[in-house]
Amino acid sequence: MSLHYPTLGSVLLTVGILTSVMMIFIWRLYPTLQGTSLWAVGALLTTLGFFPMWLEPTLGSIAIVLNNIATITTPLLIFEGAIKFKGLHPLDSVRVPFEILFGIVYLLSTVLNLHNARGRYMINDLLMMIVLALTIVVLLWKVKGLERIVYIIIAVTFALMFVAFFFRWLFSMLNSDFLNDPNQVLTPIIFFTLVPWAIGWSYGFILIINIKGRQALFDAARTDVLTGLNNRLWMTEQFDAALKAATTKGTSLCLSVLDVNGFKNLNDEYGHMFGDEVLRHIGKVIRERLTDGDSAIRYGGDEFILLLTCPTSGNNLTQKLQQIVEAVTEPITIESVALNLSISYGNALYPKDGTTSDDLFKVADSRMYAQKRSAMR
Repeated sequence: MSLHYPTLGSVLLTVGILTSVMMIFIWRLYPTLQGTSLWAVGALLTTLGFFPMWLEPTLGSIAIVLNNIATITTPLLIFEGAIKFKGLHPLDSVRVPFEILFGIVYLLSTVLNLHNARGRYMINDLLMMIVLALTIVVLLWKVKGLERIVYIIIAVTFALMFVAFFFRWLFSMLNSDFLNDPNQVLTPIIFFTLVPWAIGWSYGFILIINIKGRQALFDAARTDVLTGLNNRLWMTEQFDAALKAATTKGTSLCLSVLDVNGFKNLNDEYGHMFGDEVLRHIGKVIRERLTDGDSAIRYGGDEFILLLTCPTSGNNLTQKLQQIVEAVTEPITIESVALNLSISYGNALYPKDGTTSDDLFKVADSRMYAQKRSAMR
C-alpha cells in the first residue's frame, strides 16, 4: 500500500486548519486559562507539519524533516498544555528542559536516519510512544464527573496513535529489510489515525473548557464574592442534601451560627473597606480549618453558618466548633490596627435539636443571640 503524499497532505491540511482556527479562537477567548496558548501553537504546528506532505514531490526529504518537527513538537506542547491546564506540577524544574532535550534527540534521529526508514522508526516511534503514554496518564489523572468522560475520549485518540506507532516500531524492530518497503501498510495507518487524533484532542479540550466555564458560572452564583465561602443560594440548595448525607452515613451534624461582636463599630471607626478585610480574614480562617464533609456559608453581613460533620458524637462536633472559634478570635493586625475579635455563636445538633434545616437554624440562631446578649451584660 503506497502513499500519495499530496492527496493525504491535502486531507490532513484541511483538518489541521479547522483545528487550528478553533484552538486559536479558544485561546483568545480564554487567555487566562493555562495551557490554551500551547494547544493553539500545537494545532498550528500540526497544520504546518501537514503542509510539507502536500509539497512532497517538490521538497523531497525536506518534507520528512519538516513533518517530523511538527510530529514531535505538537505532542510535547499538548502534553505540557494538559499539565498546566489541570494544575499539575510534576518535576517543574526539570520537565521543560527534558522536553526540549527529548525533541532535540528526536530531530537528530530524523536527520541522521533521513535515508534509513527502519532506523528512524526504531528510535522516533519509541520516543513518540513515550510522549503519548505520558499524555494519557496526565489526561486521566484525577478527573471526575462529565469531564472524565471527555478526557477518556481524548485519551482513546492518543491510545490509537500509541497502538499505530507501536506496531510500526515493532515491525521495524523485527524486519531488517524495512528500508526496501518504507511505505508499508503501517505508515498509512498512522497518517489516517492522525485525523481522529487531531479532531479528538482539539475538540475534546474545547468541550472540557466549555464544561469548566459552565461550572465556574454555576459555582460563582453560589459563592460569596468577599470571603470565597458558600452563599445563601448554596445553602438553600444544598442544606437538605447535607442532612440526608449525614443520615445516610450515620454521622452527626452540627449547624453553627457565628456573629462578630461589635462589627458595626469597626465599620464606623475604620470604614467599610476595613470591615471587608476583617470578613475576608474570618472567611480565610474558617476555610482553612474545615475538614472533609464540612461546609461554611456567609449568611449575610458579619454572620456565618457552619455545617460541621463528625462520625461519632455531638461532643466532638462542639470541640471542632470551639477550635474554629478560637482560631477566629486569635489576635490579628489588619492595616496596622491590632484586633481581638469576639465571636458569639450558637449551635444545633442534628437530629437532637431538629430534623429540618429551618428547625436547626432557628435553634442555633436563638442560642447565638442568647450568648451575644449575655456577653453585653
